Amino acid sequence: MAESDVVMVCTVCRFVLDVEWSEDGVRYLHTRADAAQDLDHDPVPIDAPHGFRGGRCDFCFDGIPAFILPARDFLYPDDRSQASSGDWAACQDCAALIARNKWLKVIERVAATHIRHTGHSLPPAARTQLQIRYRALRRNITGPLCAIPPLRETGNNDPA
Repeated sequence: MAESDVVMVCTVCRFVLDVEWSEDGVRYLHTRADAAQDLDHDPVPIDAPHGFRGGRCDFCFDGIPAFILPARDFLYPDDRSQASSGDWAACQDCAALIARNKWLKVIERVAATHIRHTGHSLPPAARTQLQIRYRALRRNITGPLCAIPPLRETGNNDPA
């Protein structure tokens, strides 16, 4: 694997980190979008485990990914110009609902997150779109939810 292919994540928040190269070496930073959330910690970089996607839950867009839901690539039925590529990441709460086949409850979590972030209710058309897309996802799931391996600090954050 090339040095540029290495994915580093923050062990505190599990967000994928940006890399900054300088004469002094390499430094890992939270992305601008993540830093804009006024994170309460400096990045603690570690190598991402195999299969780790980082970021946020692909369902509620809020929780820290704790599980991978393996899935085939597929086109969204409501907009065939958009596609889902590969596995989906799920936080602990969304994964618990998915494991119990409570997809409408997942949509309620998405709606609650949307209200928290925007102050507005999720429009009915967006709820319908989620139902269509999650139905398509369910047809393309290739296995059970798998826990994301725990993040391990390597003790060496310098890729050189």
